[in-house]
Amino acid sequence: MAIQKKSAAHEKKHVGKAELEFKVIARRNRLLGNWAAEQLGLDGNATEAYGKEVVAAGLEKHGDDNVVRKILADFAEKGVVLSESELNAKVTEFLDLVRKEVESQQS
Repeated sequence: MAIQKKSAAHEKKHVGKAELEFKVIARRNRLLGNWAAEQLGLDGNATEAYGKEVVAAGLEKHGDDNVVRKILADFAEKGVVLSESELNAKVTEFLDLVRKEVESQQS
């Protein structure tokens, strides 16, 4: 019985970490989408809608590739010049920002 309780507690902790990581990535993608929307010249509701599109792109496939592809394609379509490495730096920047926000909320 004690082993089952320990296993259940371990599983609950693991699920909690996975849920938190999912929320971190979704928030990062929202912020990244809002930033990208500004680069595309969008504002107001269009910025919010674009942020949601980027979050959705992140949900389609695991990893950042789909998000990066979407933004780069949209930038190319609108003539916004940004390299993949520059965009990946932004992805990292927003991820670091969100992780710091989460850490400060947990303290």
